[in-house]
Amino acid sequence: DVLILIGNSFVKDTLLSRVPDIEHRTRIVTIPNGVNLERFGFVDRQRGKNLACAGYLNMRKNPMLLLQGMQKLHYIDPEYKLFFAGVFQDPMLEQYVRHMVQTLNLTDVVFFDGWQKDINSWLADKHYVVSGSIGESQGMGLLEGMACGLKPVIHNFPGAGQIFPSEFLFNIAEEFCTLILSDSYEPQRYRKFVEDNYSLKNQLRSI
Repeated sequence: DVLILIGNSFVKDTLLSRVPDIEHRTRIVTIPNGVNLERFGFVDRQRGKNLACAGYLNMRKNPMLLLQGMQKLHYIDPEYKLFFAGVFQDPMLEQYVRHMVQTLNLTDVVFFDGWQKDINSWLADKHYVVSGSIGESQGMGLLEGMACGLKPVIHNFPGAGQIFPSEFLFNIAEEFCTLILSDSYEPQRYRKFVEDNYSLKNQLRSI
């Protein structure tokens, strides 16, 4: 009776290009995924130097771009560290990423913590949630990090500006560094953004 899309307009455009008559066959509405705010505890943390990237590691997630950003960031301030939570889904990607970590002299800077059953606890000592993804329907890991009070730093994938404020988006590695090094750090504001726009309670009401 109804087809619910969760993502940005690029998702719908792609659907319509693949199934041109679908709007004549059913009703289409967009209701984003909701974040269970009870599950992700907010911490009014101070600005720090631990970056988090959570999710499966595949070509779409584009961890290569984050390594380029970290190489430049490490040159400016060697105390910043990047932690990945997730497992590689492509052996060639894993081979390349681990090779580049060594080649860029980031072995003491970039860490692979594997799959995390309790992502909330894993995020407890982090300060930024980052993404180099080339495409997301929404980016749940980013929203969950924001709910915990982490500042988002997000590659400007198609539709990113429809989901997140443009001030958190970057196009090149230099802009990645600028966002990380900025004095602007407001954990309560990041949490409130999720509460106002993507709370599970509101999304269930819409459904």
